[in-house]
Parts: sequence; C-alpha cells; structure tokens
Amino acid sequence: MHRALAHTALLWLAIGLSSPPVLGQPVELKSPNDEVAARVTVNDQNNLRLAIQYRGTTVVEPSSIGVTADGQTLGRSAQSIEASEAAFHTQEYPTRGDHTTATGRYRGQTLRVQRAGETDDQHDTWAIDLRVYNDGVAYRYRFPPLGSIPVGRREATWHTVHGEASAWTLPENSDVWYQTDVHNYEGLWRSAPADSVGADLGPPIVAELPSGGYALISEANSYGYSGMTLSSTTGSRTFRATFLDDSTWTIAGGNSAPWRFVMLSDDLDGLVNSDLVTNLNPPPDTSLFPKGHRTEWVTPGRSVWRWWSRGTGTPAQERQYIDYAARLGFEYTLIDVDWEGWDNKWKTMKELVEYGRERGVGVWLWKSWSTGPLRLTDPAQRQQFFAKVSETGAVGVKIDYMNSESQDRLRFYQRVLVDAARQGLMINFHGANKSDGSSRTYPNEMTREGLAGLEKSPVPPSHNVALPFTRGAIGPIDYTPVTFDSTQLGSTTFAHQLATAYAFTSPVTNWADHPPRYFRAEKALDFIKATPATWDQTVILPVSEIGELAVVARRKGNVWFLAVLNGQEKPRTLEPLSLGFLGEGTYELVTLSDKTRTFMRRSRHKGVSQNGTIEVSLLSGGGFVGWFQPK
Repeated sequence: MHRALAHTALLWLAIGLSSPPVLGQPVELKSPNDEVAARVTVNDQNNLRLAIQYRGTTVVEPSSIGVTADGQTLGRSAQSIEASEAAFHTQEYPTRGDHTTATGRYRGQTLRVQRAGETDDQHDTWAIDLRVYNDGVAYRYRFPPLGSIPVGRREATWHTVHGEASAWTLPENSDVWYQTDVHNYEGLWRSAPADSVGADLGPPIVAELPSGGYALISEANSYGYSGMTLSSTTGSRTFRATFLDDSTWTIAGGNSAPWRFVMLSDDLDGLVNSDLVTNLNPPPDTSLFPKGHRTEWVTPGRSVWRWWSRGTGTPAQERQYIDYAARLGFEYTLIDVDWEGWDNKWKTMKELVEYGRERGVGVWLWKSWSTGPLRLTDPAQRQQFFAKVSETGAVGVKIDYMNSESQDRLRFYQRVLVDAARQGLMINFHGANKSDGSSRTYPNEMTREGLAGLEKSPVPPSHNVALPFTRGAIGPIDYTPVTFDSTQLGSTTFAHQLATAYAFTSPVTNWADHPPRYFRAEKALDFIKATPATWDQTVILPVSEIGELAVVARRKGNVWFLAVLNGQEKPRTLEPLSLGFLGEGTYELVTLSDKTRTFMRRSRHKGVSQNGTIEVSLLSGGGFVGWFQPK
C-alpha cells in the first residue's frame, strides 16, 4: 500500500506522495463533510496523543492513546508515525429500532508507530486504525501478526494484554451524564461537572459540551477482548479506560482491540439517530443470517410477561398469558425463571408452544447463563439446550445474570449468539453489560438490559428521561415498560408510564404489568394494541433535554406517535410544539395526557397538519402520548 507521513489528511489527498516518517509530525484526518477532525501527535515525552475537534472547536483535548502488551507500553517512547493514505468509505445497510436504514460516511487511515530504539527492519511495530466519521471519531489497536513480537527467545503466537492508555480529556466546563454500576449497568443516570465525577463508570458517558452539542464515549465490537470501564478522579476532566474484570487477557496476533469511539452531535436528534456504534461492527454472517436483519426467524414484536407482576406461573397460568397476548395482538409471551422445575418440562413446553402457535403467539424462555440442568457455560450442554428449545418450537431465550464483562464472559455472549442462530433462536441478554453494536453482526440479539428498568421500580422520572439519550443511544434497551400499578409508579404518572413504550427502543418489547390492568385502562387500550416494536423514523424535538424533558416523534408506516416525558418533579406546560415532523396532508390526532397521577385525559383533534402546533401540559413526573393517523 502507498504510504507517507500525513501532515494533514488534506495534504495526503492533494499530493499523494511517499515520505519517510518524521519525528514529531502530526497526523490529521477530517471527516468527509470536514466538520470533524482528529489529530494524532507525539508529545514532548514521546507519548502518543489524540485530540478531536468538531466544527473548529476542541471537544476532546490531547489525550493519551496506547496499549500495554507483552510487557511493552505501545504508545510510549514513540519516535514517529507513518500513515497510510486516507481513504473515503460509505456504509449503508438495513437496520431496525429507531429507523430502517443505517448509514455512515468516513475517512480512514492506518497509523504505524515506530518506537525509540527500533530499526526499520524490526517487526514489533503495531498499528492504529483511525476513522473520522461525519458524526464521530473511532480508533482501535491492531496487534502484530502471529510470531511478530519476540518474547524471550521464542516468538509469541498470542499477545498478553495488561491494559490500555486510552483516555479522553473533556473541555473545561463540560457536564457529564453517567451511571456507576460497572457489573450489570443497572445504575441510575445522573449528571455532574466532568471534573467532579471521581468514580468508575459503565459506558457510555455523555458530555454536554460548553460550546454546545454532545459527545458520547463508549466502545464497539468488543467480543474477544475485556470490557472497558471509564474511570475518573475528582479534580480531573480525563476519563481513562480501565478493565476491572481482568488483570490480563490474551489476543491472537493479527487481531484488533475493540473500537474506542466518540459520537458527536449538535443536538439530541443526531445523537439518537447516529449509526456509529453499528457501523463499527462487521456485517452479518450470511451462513447464519441469509438475509441479515430480514432473516425470516428474526422477528421483532411485543411480549406479555408474567414474572414482573405475578412471578412465573404454572403451565395453566402461563397458558392464560398466551391468551392475554392474543387479546392484545402481541406477538410473544415470555416464560421466566423456574419453568425448568415443571414436571415433564419439555413435553409441557411443547404443548404450550403449540397452543400459542394456534393463536399467533410465540413463546420465549428464560435461562440462567451458568446454572440449571443444562449449563450454557458448557459448549455441548449449551448446544443441547438450544436444540431442545428449538424442538419445542419456542422462538427465543432470555439469558440472565452474566453480571461481568470479562473476556471470558464476552466470548460467552458471542458463542451464545452463534449457537442460538444455528437453531433459529433469538436472544435477549439480561444481567448484561453495555451494548456495543453487535446486533448488526448477530441480528438474533433482539434486545439487552444493561440498565435500570422497571425491575428496579420505582425509578425516578429523571432517569427515564435520560435513558433515550444515554444508554438508549448505543443500542436497544429492555426496560420492560409500562405499569398501571399505583404502588409501583414512584414519582411518575400513568401517562408517563405509557409514554416510555414509545420513547424507548427495543425490537422485542416485554411489557411488564399484569395484562388485566391494561384491559381496565380503557382509554389507553387501543394505544397499547397499536404500539410498534420498531420504527421507520425517529425525530427528537429540539426542546428535549437530558434528564429534564424527552419529546420523541416516531413513525411506523404513515402513522406517527408523539411521546413526551417530564423528568422534573414539578408540573410544567410546554411552549406549543411544532408538528413539522408530520408528512403532508391532514391527520386525526388522539391524545392521552395527565389528568391525575393515576388517570389519563383523552382528547381527539381533526384536521391536524404539519403546519400546526400542539400544547402539552405535564404533571410532576408526567407524560403525554399523541397518535396521528392520516385522513
């Protein structure tokens, strides 16, 4: 490949000439739209640094990059950087959730670093893949091929990794949204000045930048590595990659670390609609998923679920839930923990599945990741379990309690998805770590917990209003929405609860409450029946603020819904909201809004168009849902 030292990406593109690496020269790379720029330098201490600008303003100050492997810190004692010619790439592929087609445009380079004391003919150079997208910057470490790093007197075939120097220093006066549960990511979202956090954080973190706009930091395509935590100390605006579940881990020569990325946007609409995290994952294996996300057995839908309100039932009680699902028009029911203790469980389950099939309802089953008669940690037993589930005709498995992101656990996720795909089974990960975009590669991962949802009820409304713009910005969230149980509302209202089903994205949505509560909510029942599990288009209205107010417009076909969540524990009346997101023509609008904490007001409006506005008043922790049908 033609290589030269890149003074800037534009210089590369302009002259395309080869020159030797030069000490201290920076590498600069810009996005295709020239609005995002990454600059890699060697500082006075000969350490690598990365800085990021967005529209001419620094959003990540010069921050360390590098990895410690085989006893060497690759990123220190850097002598020069050699960069490949910048190449332009466009990505477009089917997706699901917030919209139907994912896109990405970026310029990419490979950087090779020569360390002090090394000669050109030595083979212990390492590489950094750098991509600058229109909506962010990503990099990953590429380890030398097999046998390329001497270890004593033998050649290594695997590299031992001890950690990374990866870090991100935010600008002064940045505020950060974060949560501190680094095991199963079920912490409550909160915000603080970047220099006052001082904790271990489960990514992503989302910075509200002093110049305006947002920067989200996380990782993508993490299988085969150890999961990244972000750590900070009080008084510092730097967030460093740490690895709490492994002291060391191994990676084969020629392989790469996960992508470390910063997602950038002027507004929350751009943050929610970014495809950066899935763009950093490989496309599906067509031998497992012949049509990718459109493979026939990979089917989004809504599910009833007995466990949250009643606990797992007897076979007769779970049969009743199949009837409830059919009555709601839902596609699935989820049978949770303890079904493995039923008498003749496989025969009984096959009968339940057949009962559901006759009524158009598929069955999901729960399974612990490490316990039970057939243990998923054992490859042979895992394959046997999935084969038995497939024989019953069940459609998917909810796998629970991983509660770690060690290398061993992340490999477990990947092996589960592959083995399940071979049996035509969908997967829902609970007790899980962060989403990393892997649902692009493995479309049978339908949803993932990794957040505090309704199982943690009551949760404060501010947490709910943070979720779409933090954890929800990197992947589907199995929040298990909507309770009309007044004892579980906390500081929210019935209308707030209903609105979460529209504000949160989960291609398989497990509705938490006892269905008779939905049936009794006559004003809301047709809304519940009409709620999609995936969307064709999502628009975040500009009035939205993380933790304060979420105003989310979503389209399925030619029907629009508008969900509003109040994160404040005080009433508020919004300025009239523009309906410019609507298509052409007129619509009939039906709304559900707060009347009291446990009652909703229903209104109907005809002749609504994109030229109009709507007024919304919210109780403390309240909510609103509007349903626009074309006429």
